[in-house]
Amino acid sequence: MSNTPDATSTAAIWYACGACAGQGVWHPDRQDVVCVSCGAAIVLPPPPPGTVHTFDLVAHLRDAPENRRTWTPQLVQLPCPMCGAAVDFAPAVWGTGCLACGTPLLRPLQEGDAPLAPNGVVPFSVSEADAGDRLRAWSTDPAGGRIGRDRMEILSLQRTYLPYWRFSAHVHCPFRGVYQRIDRDGNTVDVAYDGAIDEEYGDTARGATSLTEHLWELEPMPVGEAVPFDRRYLAGATVEHYAVGLWDAWDDVHARIDAKINRTMRKAGDGSMPDDVWPTWSRQAGCLILVPLYVPAYRVRGQPWQAVVHGTTAKVAGTAPRNEADRPAPRRRRRGLPRAFDTASGILVLGIVALAIWGALRLLGGD
Repeated sequence: MSNTPDATSTAAIWYACGACAGQGVWHPDRQDVVCVSCGAAIVLPPPPPGTVHTFDLVAHLRDAPENRRTWTPQLVQLPCPMCGAAVDFAPAVWGTGCLACGTPLLRPLQEGDAPLAPNGVVPFSVSEADAGDRLRAWSTDPAGGRIGRDRMEILSLQRTYLPYWRFSAHVHCPFRGVYQRIDRDGNTVDVAYDGAIDEEYGDTARGATSLTEHLWELEPMPVGEAVPFDRRYLAGATVEHYAVGLWDAWDDVHARIDAKINRTMRKAGDGSMPDDVWPTWSRQAGCLILVPLYVPAYRVRGQPWQAVVHGTTAKVAGTAPRNEADRPAPRRRRRGLPRAFDTASGILVLGIVALAIWGALRLLGGD
């Protein structure tokens, strides 16, 4: 299978084994595309060398492909090249599997797809077996799933790639200002200060809108481990296009970088912002990285729950049922005494006390 996007192609794309015509998927342990039937490595050209390509952010923001056309992800249906069954690629998803025969498929680019292609990918390095073991260990951890003695039934572990934007910029920012403080004599005095920030900043922003409930527990994502994009790493995974555009993602990162710069200047000004600031931004660059995640489906006590396992760090995040020890304990009553008997005995005691007081008052009155 060629890695070069072909805008004229309409067929689903897959890796076929030359030995048995089986299906090829990315093998995290062997770091290669391997046939699921015979285990043979599928012969492919070497992956792209070097580091992940970054684009000029300013140029893309001024005249990005996103600005030149409207893009609306749509459902794409293609026949499976293995069995001929119809395969549905959900909107904004361009990697899935045939429900009939299980063949992992990628689809070619469509007119309604997001205009910018991924620049890099972080390949899976944690296997399904290791991800399942980590999930089970997390499920019994008091700080994790807290399932306790209950049994976790793992139904599936779906490989998923989510897009992340990565931005970097150099900021040179001289500043000066005046803040006030109280001297030893109790007088308010002005203190002049100045300085300059000269640093390289970098940050990431989510490109997808799915699984947001748990992603924050796994962030920051190790996008520094990304390699140049190649389709072989996606074989056997569900792959999502970005839903958060370039402008929105950069606005998010720009605000966070501004906050870091402001904290540095406030520290120099004893908590106050300087009066004069001259920031200069340069060397702004961006790229789109695909990050690997396992999305398991599992049940506890017959109920479905959700979790996410990172495809390189094996860190787990999710929601799980609390065990019995986490539930409020019921109010305990005396053993062997029904609630109705407790109420009747209370009334009887009050009656005896009232009679005793009445009798004592009569004796005192008789004296």
